[in-house]
Amino acid sequence: MLFGLLPVATAPEGAVAAHHAAWILHVFGVISWVGGLLSMTILVWRAAATQNTDERRAALSVVRSLHNWAVAPGFLLLLVGGLWSLIVFEPHKLQQGWFHAKLGLVIVLVAVHFVAATKLYDLIRSPEATRPSWLAAVPVLAVLALACILVLIRVQPF
Repeated sequence: MLFGLLPVATAPEGAVAAHHAAWILHVFGVISWVGGLLSMTILVWRAAATQNTDERRAALSVVRSLHNWAVAPGFLLLLVGGLWSLIVFEPHKLQQGWFHAKLGLVIVLVAVHFVAATKLYDLIRSPEATRPSWLAAVPVLAVLALACILVLIRVQPF
């Protein structure tokens, strides 16, 4: 294990390099997706609180750019890297319980992404819309889900 996280295989050099490339693609996607998702949800919350419609439109334009250039592409990168790694190099993980728990938490994060993006585009279409009170809990939920995912990956308890 490299740094306790990245498995170092005894396979031929090309296979090891491809596995590392898949892992790096996946991790880069996770960083872009989750980091952008946290920023996006906080910015949507703040933009929805702004009373000035011009300021709100400007803030939502920035959030839309963040979604289109960091969050959505990050999700695609993590999906491609994760599936590549899983299918080609680590299909045995599909038989491990901790991996199913991790996938469940990833589905929670996908739902958070969907809800935040939906609210973002609702606010863009209707600047008079109010912010829902639950939106403030979204970044906390995302951080907790990510922390649980990291613990599951490291400990692999079941």
